[in-house]
Amino acid sequence: MEAGIAALGISNREETPLIVEGLDEDSAIVDEICLVGEFKTTGSINFIAMRAKLAEIWHPGKGVTIEEIGDQRFMIRFYHEVDVQRLLAGGPYNFNNHLLVLHRVGENEDPLQVPLLNYDIWVQVHNLQTGMMSEAMTIQLGNTLGKFIAYDTKAITMGFRSYMRIKVRLDVREPLLRRKKVLTRQRKEVYVQFKYEKLPLFCYLCGRVGHGESFCPIRMVGVRRSCGYYLGIEVPAKDTREGLSMGWKEGVNVTLKSSGDHYIDVEIVSEEAENPWRFMGFYGNHEERLRSDSWDLLRTLKTQSNNLWIVMEDFNEITYGFEKQGRRIRPIRQMTEFRNALDECGLIDLGSRGPWFTWETGNTPRTNIRERFDRGVATSSWREIFPDCEINHLPHSISDHCPLLLDTHPGETRERTEFPFRFESSWCMEDDCEEDIRKIWTNCDLDVPRKLNAVNEGLTHWSKNITAARFKRTKELKRKLDELNHRDPTSSNLEELILTKLDLNLEIDRKERKW
Repeated sequence: MEAGIAALGISNREETPLIVEGLDEDSAIVDEICLVGEFKTTGSINFIAMRAKLAEIWHPGKGVTIEEIGDQRFMIRFYHEVDVQRLLAGGPYNFNNHLLVLHRVGENEDPLQVPLLNYDIWVQVHNLQTGMMSEAMTIQLGNTLGKFIAYDTKAITMGFRSYMRIKVRLDVREPLLRRKKVLTRQRKEVYVQFKYEKLPLFCYLCGRVGHGESFCPIRMVGVRRSCGYYLGIEVPAKDTREGLSMGWKEGVNVTLKSSGDHYIDVEIVSEEAENPWRFMGFYGNHEERLRSDSWDLLRTLKTQSNNLWIVMEDFNEITYGFEKQGRRIRPIRQMTEFRNALDECGLIDLGSRGPWFTWETGNTPRTNIRERFDRGVATSSWREIFPDCEINHLPHSISDHCPLLLDTHPGETRERTEFPFRFESSWCMEDDCEEDIRKIWTNCDLDVPRKLNAVNEGLTHWSKNITAARFKRTKELKRKLDELNHRDPTSSNLEELILTKLDLNLEIDRKERKW
């Protein structure tokens, strides 16, 4: 038997290459031309609506096929070169004002691995001085903005236009330029202004496409402070999905150890432990081809640690297949690499309470995907210090990830802080607010200062009732959301889930409108 096994080998018939004959470039028929696309947004895209809209806009002569391939990417198949060239020349494209970045898939390219960072756009250049509208100037300005592609000769020669049009290739990671200082031949400094055509959603704070001011990392500082965390650190985003923030309140003994593009590492002093323990917020790279770099980073950070270590947040990976629901199966190799990294670092999953899955995309049963990307892991020595700790998966209605709440002492009651009276702009959204103020003012037969004091007392009592009613409604919506997240993703359940999220978002918006 051993001799027989030893004699096994690869047949020469398998190894001898087959030479394709009878085909040349002129006679070959191209069945399909593939492009991979991705919308630069922090949220999810309604695939069915997007597919119908883009097919209507492009209207290719030979047809088009659009399908999801995972990691929020889409494969777009055309069947004639003319349709592809017309599409690429007419961009940029967007859906719901979110930029679509496209890349033509070449031979041996993996559509899930190619970076999608560049897009072409037409830019108008205004405030040009006499004699500056030249081809050389368009090339210089184009390479200043990004990479020069072409210029519109009609815009230069048509006398009624006072600007030039240039087509440039931009990087989504770089901020848009509003203007550029130019030195004329007379050594005079002037500013030329840039206006971007078909500009999708972009941020007025950082100047980058892919998000608005509400989700800008620069705004993270203000958001953190508005939540009462006046101390902290932010790691600016290098991509539309990145950017980290960690905050803590005064009186908490926290020391920053280090930070990087994908992690923030701090030491915390508490009564439970004799020595400081280590807390790390970690973000696994969202690109599969770079995921192993994240695990190497985790191993490196482990060597800088004492044994009391907890790591939390979005790893962008699962450990086993049962942590995913919907679409294609997760490659076993990826899950194994993640488990091996956790084992080598001595990190144990702390479990969770609440919905099992922490990330979701897709609004129909066919496109819906749920995965457990977010988790808390810790060393056994840290768990011994906090044996009763819990990680709660909180309801989420705005982000596609659910928040994680680490409670080291579950069951303990916390003191509520009483705030001085402040009129909140959200009260104006209540139908009876103005009526109650007028009633108090009219029925109070006193001088103005005492009337104001009466309004103060009346609104304080009124606001407590409103706050209690809102709290009850928010609690009920969160309970309903939690129940829906545990149900199967049928059409009716997903529709009800979306409506519940919208109602909860409205309540959150009312609560956050303070001034």
